[in-house]
Amino acid sequence: MNDRDEQTQVVLKELRDSYQQNRERWEEILAMDKVVLVCYCKDDKHCHRRLLKEYLVKCGAEDGGKI
Repeated sequence: MNDRDEQTQVVLKELRDSYQQNRERWEEILAMDKVVLVCYCKDDKHCHRRLLKEYLVKCGAEDGGKI
């Protein structure tokens, strides 16, 4: 596994842990009509925002695309 794959796994673990530890806050975010995620990553494949977006979608959010 290369460094980027390891970084991705670390971020995904942090998201899972956060979801379990802060479920009420996650539910508040998931209930919002619109959430805008921003970042400065140049590589979308390993982007924290993209990973968060995909995790939110797995939790029931709708991906409204880019604005």
